[in-house]
Amino acid sequence: MRILIAPDKFKGSLNAPSVAAAIKEGFCRVFPEAIFEICPIADGGEGTAAAFRTALGGEWITAPTVDARENSITADYLWIEARRLAVIEMSAASGLAQLKPAQRDPWLTSTRGTGFLVADAIRRGARCLYLGLGGSATNDAGCGLAHALGWKFFDSSGAELFPTPEALRKLTRIEPPSEKFPVEVIGISDVTHPLLGKRGCSAIFALQKGARSEDLAALDQTLENVANIREASPNGRFRETPGAGAAGGLGFGLLAFCQARLEPGFDVIAKLFDLKSHVDRADLILTAEGKLDAQTLDGKGPAGVAELARSAAKPVFAFAGMLEDETQLHEKFDAVIPLANRPMSLEESVANCAELLTQAAERAARIFRAGQRPTKA
Repeated sequence: MRILIAPDKFKGSLNAPSVAAAIKEGFCRVFPEAIFEICPIADGGEGTAAAFRTALGGEWITAPTVDARENSITADYLWIEARRLAVIEMSAASGLAQLKPAQRDPWLTSTRGTGFLVADAIRRGARCLYLGLGGSATNDAGCGLAHALGWKFFDSSGAELFPTPEALRKLTRIEPPSEKFPVEVIGISDVTHPLLGKRGCSAIFALQKGARSEDLAALDQTLENVANIREASPNGRFRETPGAGAAGGLGFGLLAFCQARLEPGFDVIAKLFDLKSHVDRADLILTAEGKLDAQTLDGKGPAGVAELARSAAKPVFAFAGMLEDETQLHEKFDAVIPLANRPMSLEESVANCAELLTQAAERAARIFRAGQRPTKA
């Protein structure tokens, strides 16, 4: 039997390769002769650069930058010399995980640190750059990134503004750099939200970044002003593009300031690994993510794996640390398996994630094997 293991990360506990290893160990206890294919996936968030490295090789580059509150830090990105290709996760510099809870405030954060990583890759000679748009602490429509790349922002008096939403409330003019942006940029994300409105980045994501409910309308108005000024140029209208609202509007910023294109993160990774061919060869497909819920079905990696499995008429199981909306999930997966085999706290589950996942995989394997046995006449 051939088993494909294509999981995403368990955020805060295991990266995708570790998740795959734990699942494989559990299934090996029941199917020791099985042939396993391992394809750790990502969808634009943390782990995206590692997935590229698994598929294409490359080296990690450590570069000086700043976090979303302008504290000096270093961050890593992937560099593939033979392709002159850089893969940057915006969360490495501008991510929520880089800030302490007390520092989280979308009025005061920016993507400048991500822009510094982009600039470093350009100086290194990049011809193409993939930018993962997950895990942001920001809500600045990519203005911080643009500022790091030479764009300038001014108020009505002609004073230059620092590119945080708090300062950008006064924005009246945007001035481009003198030189054309030199590299191809592809933004990759697991969300399709536009920049503005009820489904926009302020309304949907700003609360988890430290905003208050009473801030949301003003944050949205600030980004609308940015969009109105930038889109007054002949370059086009970007605010409604699916994914423009990713990473606090960084998707919009890539379109508006870097002439980028946006692609679904899972589609990029699936093509990178030729995941369809792996699915076609497999007898059983296993995927996983830290939390499976209704949002999983809207562009997340495990849902993409399930769709490939369904199209090939192959069974697909999904493992998760947390499960919500199970009825909807069962429409996508043949089985959804939680890690916990008894009541336990989140802290205990996270601390013992690898062993719990191995045990859950062994349970699922035994059930699958029982279903394979012929019934007695």
